[in-house]
This record gives sequence, structure tokens and C-alpha cells, in this order.
Amino acid sequence: MIQFHYKENGGFYTVTLKTSETAPGTLHKMVKAMFFMGWEIVSGDIETIEEDGQFYSYDIFTLKSEETDSKIKASKLGVLMSSVFTDDFVLEEIIHHSSEIDLRNTFHLSADSRLEFEDVEFATRTKFSLEAPDRKGLLYFVTGVLKENGINIHSAKIRTDQTGNRAQDTFILSDTKGVGFAGTSLEDRVSRNILEISLNSSWK
Repeated sequence: MIQFHYKENGGFYTVTLKTSETAPGTLHKMVKAMFFMGWEIVSGDIETIEEDGQFYSYDIFTLKSEETDSKIKASKLGVLMSSVFTDDFVLEEIIHHSSEIDLRNTFHLSADSRLEFEDVEFATRTKFSLEAPDRKGLLYFVTGVLKENGINIHSAKIRTDQTGNRAQDTFILSDTKGVGFAGTSLEDRVSRNILEISLNSSWK
């Protein structure tokens, strides 16, 4: 199940998504679609909610695009999102015809980037804070690393400091066992993957 709505205001688009798909990698799939359609993610609020015993991912993004046909692209985004959760082939076709360059093997963060991990909620979750120079594709890159490591994103706040042009993102995470992982080898691996991404990275 996926519900999609959007509204335009002054060139920015507020996109609301609700889906019953909550497995690790769900956010990455959404962000991947947005990236290859040329959208820039200005901000985002990602939550996992429960209704009548069913868990849903409920997400709100603020997007912008330099394209003049943004309204058409927003409508297509709804169709694409629906297709993404039923048929990966549709997304791969979009990527194949996209003018965006796949940066998964070349993306890197600058030396003044900051990553912090802290266990919260009695060590059942890990709070991951990231501050780095804002760059198109940053969220696509980071969520790809989390997906590759089997990490579940329960909630997130995506923000951009427009004055300093810096991304200020916070994620609430858990590992494959459903617990926090600050101070473990998994934290070390995630940090290393983000800061020193290998040219042979296999994440998609």
C-alpha cells in the first residue's frame, strides 16, 4: 500500500508518502527515485507509525527542481513511487534513461563532516547525527550505506542550513536484531563506509 500527495508553493513541492513497506532500505528506495528524477531534497521528516496494529512509513519531503516542467515531474513522481514498491524494473528503467550520474562509487564527504552515534531509548535505538556540506545526492548516498549494512531507519529529520549550505540530518536506527549499535563494530563499519567509501562498493 502506498499513498502519495503533493502540493506546490513558490517553486517548492511538499510531498507526503505513506506506505506499509517498512523493511530496511525503504527510505533509500524513495530517495533513489527522487534523485534519478532530478529532485533536490531540501528537507524531510520520516516516521514509523502504528495504526490498528499495522506499521507504516509516513514521510514528508520538501523538494525543488530546476526543471520548468516541475508539475509534470511531481505527477510522474507519484506514479513512479507506486511502481517502485511493486516492480523494481520500473525504477531501473528510470535510472537507465536519467541524465543523473550514479555517484554510489565516487561520492565522498569532506574532512569537515561530522558523524556522531549515541544509543537512546535504553539502547534499543541508535541516534545517528550527520553534519556535512550539502551536496546533491548526499541522502541517496548515506541511506545506501545504511541499507547495505542492514540498518533499519525508524525515523529521521533531514534539514539544510541555507546560510552555511550544510546538511544537518538525524536518524533513529536499529541493527538487524532490532537494537542500538553505538560503540560496536557496526558503528565503525558504517562510519568507514560513509567517510571512506570504496570504489568497489556494491550498494544499489
